[in-house]
Amino acid sequence: YDMAATDVATGNNIIVLIESLDGVMGGSAIDAKMYADVTAQGLTQVAELGYEIGEYTNATVAGQEYLVMPATVGGGPANQNYLIRKDGNYMITIIATSIDGSTAAMDLVNSFTTVA
Repeated sequence: YDMAATDVATGNNIIVLIESLDGVMGGSAIDAKMYADVTAQGLTQVAELGYEIGEYTNATVAGQEYLVMPATVGGGPANQNYLIRKDGNYMITIIATSIDGSTAAMDLVNSFTTVA
């Protein structure tokens, strides 16, 4: 991970990943949906975690458009939102996880602002 923050009281967390597409098969041709599809496939293959992937949507965070891939984990209340966008030859992913099933982690992501 490139950055992470966790609410120690709830376990809710936000993780930021920045991946260079240099040397990745398909590299510059990969878009956010393709990246989300590969991520979803990897998550659902870990059967013991019980990931279920929802319908993709879009969201604007700090003035940038992201593809949002929602997921639930283990059939319980925990949920994750993978916000994915391509910037040049990099893929940026923000993972917002609410352990208690609330929208708390996404609420925090939605409060991100641009820095002048």
